[in-house]
Amino acid sequence: MLSSLTAGLAFASVASAAAISLRQATGSVEACPGYSATNVQTSSTGLTADLSLAGSACDAYGTDIKDLKLVVNHDSAKRLHVKIEDAAKTAYQVPQSVFPTPDSSKSVSSKDSELEFSHVESPFSFKVTRRSNGEVLFDTSAAALVFEDQYLRLRTSLPEDPNLYGLGEHSDSFRLNTTDYTRTLWS
Repeated sequence: MLSSLTAGLAFASVASAAAISLRQATGSVEACPGYSATNVQTSSTGLTADLSLAGSACDAYGTDIKDLKLVVNHDSAKRLHVKIEDAAKTAYQVPQSVFPTPDSSKSVSSKDSELEFSHVESPFSFKVTRRSNGEVLFDTSAAALVFEDQYLRLRTSLPEDPNLYGLGEHSDSFRLNTTDYTRTLWS
């Protein structure tokens, strides 16, 4: 009897894990097509662009958001603000009263910034480099951007013991932990 109970529990465990796995992912994230950038408008302090799904939706962990808006602004000589949001602005945004952003009237010219923003239009990816020495600080070209109603993937590689600050609105320490750390970004 004990062996049948153990076998029954093992089967129930496997069945439950399979059910959870099916609920969590309905498609493959690796099959997601990424986005293409169009209508790229540059200004002295940054750029804006429309991002559109570059192929069939993969809907891995929810519904792919078909149209996004990219806004890049050089807030100061040492701060670059990159924002990707759904074009319809239906996703929750953290209110300015909770996490205020710098006054855009104090933005600096892209040429006066210590950081450079570059991008590839299709498949869309971007890179942030240090102007003085060309050091790559952030590069999303390793994997396609996935932006769904319940899931976001924006992948970059990091050097050994990096100094990473300001990824998403949060109340953790200013310098972010980069060792086996998961950051929840609310949308």
